[in-house]
Amino acid sequence: MEFVFHVIKNVNSDLSMIRLSIHGVIVHFLKQYEHRINVDLSKLLKIKVDDFIYFYEEEVQEIREISKDLLNELKSGRLDHEIVEYRQQYGMNEDDISKEDLIELALHLCHLCDTTLSTGKLLMAYGSAFDWISTGV
Repeated sequence: MEFVFHVIKNVNSDLSMIRLSIHGVIVHFLKQYEHRINVDLSKLLKIKVDDFIYFYEEEVQEIREISKDLLNELKSGRLDHEIVEYRQQYGMNEDDISKEDLIELALHLCHLCDTTLSTGKLLMAYGSAFDWISTGV
């Protein structure tokens, strides 16, 4: 399962100028290690397959803070062991998931929230059962 975020003009619009897809491997990692990450990820991880969730200004600000907190956790090195452990558990390597991938996710999600807030648009997210790369995870 992957998460897909879009910046949209309004609830009735499906036109999106910006899209962020979070690959299933990263979603699975975040769910598996949610209890070890010192960030409340529940706002992000509540998305289910075929759910369409619209986030308004206050919620977008919350997601932005979650992204910043996750970025700080990653940059501090507190999740390095979990990333290595996850790769070993599923027979993956750094090409499949790395600290840099997770940092990039946090940066992009923060930027998406900034764009949403500065333009007065909405942030919409949905869960997709389709992944561009099937990993069996």
